[in-house]
Amino acid sequence: MTTTEKPCTDLLQGMACKDLDDACSSPVGQVACPLYCGICGNTPTPTPSASCPRPKTTIDKIGCYQAEIVFLMEYARSDSAYDVYWEGSFIREVIDEWRISPDFIRIGLVVYHDTVSEAIHIGAYDDKADLKRQIYQITSNLRPSGEANLAAALEFARTHSFTGARPGVERIVVPIIHEMHASNQDQIPAAALALKQDCTTLIGWSSFFH
Repeated sequence: MTTTEKPCTDLLQGMACKDLDDACSSPVGQVACPLYCGICGNTPTPTPSASCPRPKTTIDKIGCYQAEIVFLMEYARSDSAYDVYWEGSFIREVIDEWRISPDFIRIGLVVYHDTVSEAIHIGAYDDKADLKRQIYQITSNLRPSGEANLAAALEFARTHSFTGARPGVERIVVPIIHEMHASNQDQIPAAALALKQDCTTLIGWSSFFH
């Protein structure tokens, strides 16, 4: 894969950014529509070596198809411990509705603030109850601090989270977003586009726990 200089692009699939209800006031909307919202200019972006297959998964159909799904959980100082707990609770409830197995959906979890770390690698837990228990333990021990570096979390997911992913299986990153700090906000569109260029679907959910 090579890197070229090209204008950033909006990443929304299936509809136009102008059709969203006030897209630019939402962190998720800003990630999906950076050009429309005017938060990026020309940025270095990867050029894919091959075209990507059309993704099956949309925000309405996530969990319906075979996939490797990695959640990005924020725990910055703008989040309370209660916020973080409910982020984990939300993920556990979503997982409860999905078929978790080695041959269908595998789950990974990345946690981030100033730094980024992998809490669960895809395929580490095939049993749904064990997976939910581990997510509960992780979120119970996170202490919010620092600034949310979503760009770094997206890049970490791209370069680390799908090691050992099944060939031909859709890769999905699901950031749960509360804050996009000004110090790294302009890096987010390039990081999101790099995921897309690597044939990874990005489905953002804005945190509503605060």
